[in-house]
Amino acid sequence: MPEEFRDCFVGEKGYDALKKLMRNGNDFCTDIAKCLQERSDAETAYARALRKNGDTLQKLAVRAKGTLFTAFTALGTLISKESEAHSTMANILLTDISIPMKNLAETQYKERKSIEETLNGKFKEWNNAKDIDNKCRSRHFEKSREIEALHLNISSLPKTSRRMARDSTKLTSTPDCKYQANMEMTIQKAEEDLGKIEKKYHNSTKNVEIARQLCAVEMCRGCNQMQKMEYERINEMDKFIQTYVNSIRGFTDTMNQKSTTSQIMFSNVTKVNLHFYDEWPLPPLEYLSIFIDISQLVQMTLFSSYFTEYNQNVLADIRNFIEQAYNLSALIIQTGMYRYNLNLAIEKIHDIIPYHVKYLRIPINSTDQIQIILNRCNHLTQIAFDIRYSNFSEEIIKWFDDNTMNSTYWKDYRMVSVWLGTRKIQSTEIYLDQKRMKLS
Repeated sequence: MPEEFRDCFVGEKGYDALKKLMRNGNDFCTDIAKCLQERSDAETAYARALRKNGDTLQKLAVRAKGTLFTAFTALGTLISKESEAHSTMANILLTDISIPMKNLAETQYKERKSIEETLNGKFKEWNNAKDIDNKCRSRHFEKSREIEALHLNISSLPKTSRRMARDSTKLTSTPDCKYQANMEMTIQKAEEDLGKIEKKYHNSTKNVEIARQLCAVEMCRGCNQMQKMEYERINEMDKFIQTYVNSIRGFTDTMNQKSTTSQIMFSNVTKVNLHFYDEWPLPPLEYLSIFIDISQLVQMTLFSSYFTEYNQNVLADIRNFIEQAYNLSALIIQTGMYRYNLNLAIEKIHDIIPYHVKYLRIPINSTDQIQIILNRCNHLTQIAFDIRYSNFSEEIIKWFDDNTMNSTYWKDYRMVSVWLGTRKIQSTEIYLDQKRMKLS
C-alpha cells in the first residue's frame, strides 16, 4: 500500500518539501506541453512545405508526357499523403495532448496556490503564537530572577532587622529597618506581577498548542488534496503518453502503407546520376524508390555544391540513400570546386563511402586522406581524384609510389586515376569516425 502524503510531509520542513514536489510536477507538466506544442508546430510547418512541394510536382506533371507524367503524378500524390500524415500528427499533438496538458497544469496551479495560501496562513498564525509564547517565557524568566535577587538582598540583612521589619508595632526609624520594609513591599508587588505574567505565559502556551493542532489539521487536509492532484496529474500524463504512442504508431503505419503500396516504375535501372544545383530537395532521397529499385544500383554519381560545406541533414540524407544501394560498386562524388576551395566538410563526405565499392572517384585536399579512404574501402581496384589544373597530381602519384607496388596511373588536367597495386606495408590502424585505433 503506498504511503500517504500526510504521513510523509510533517511540519514546516515537510510543508516546504511538499511545495517543492508539487511545483516541480506542475512545471514539468507545463514544459512537456510546451515541448509538444513546438513539435506540433514543426510537424505543421513540414506538412505545409510538403503540401506545397506536392502541388508543384502535380503542376510539373501536367507539363510532362508519358512516363514522366506518370512519375511526377505518383510522386506528387505520395508527398501529399505524407503531408496529410504529418498534419494529422500535428493536430493530435496540439489538440489531444499539448492543450489539455497545459489546461491541466493551469488548473492545478490555481488549486495549489489556494491550498498554499491557506497553509501559509495557518503556519503564520502558529509562528506568531510561538513568538508571543517566547516573549511571555522571557518575561516570566526575567521577573523570577528579579524576585530571586530581592530575596537574596533581604537574606543578607541582620536577623533582628528582618524581625523588626516584619513586626509593624516595633518599627523604628533605623535605616536597615526602613530598607527592609521597602524590600518586602517590592517583593510583594513583583510576586503579584509574576502571577499576571505567569497567567499570560500559560495562555500563550495553550494558544501555541491550539495553533499547532489547527495547522496540523489543515496540513493533513492540504496533503490529501495535493495527493489527489498528484495522482490526477500522473494518470492524465499516462493517458497523454498513450495518446502520443498511438499517434506515432498510426503515423508509422501510414508511412509503411505508403511505402508498400507504391510500385517501382523503372525497376531495371542500374546507374543513376543525381545533380543538385540550387536547393537541397525537400523530400528525402528515399523518394527515388518510387521510380527505381535502389538496391539494384551498381553505379551512382552525386554532384552538388553542398559538398563544399558541412550540412548534417544533407549528409545524413545521402548516407541513408547510399546504404540502401547494397550492390553499388562504382561511386562518383563531385563538387565542381578546386582543391583549396574544399573545407573540412570533405572529411565528413569520406565517412559516407560504402565499404564495398570497387571504383571510386572523389575529391580530396590532402594526401593524408588517401590512407583513410583505402583503409575504409578494402575492395577498391581503381580510385580517381579531381585535381582541376593543379600540381596536386604529382603529390598523389608520389604517395602511391611510396606506399604501393605495381600501381599504374593516368592523368589529365582534370583528374588523376590510379589502378591499385599491392600495398607495401599493410596498415595496422583502423579508422572509425576519424579516430584511429592501433592494433598491437
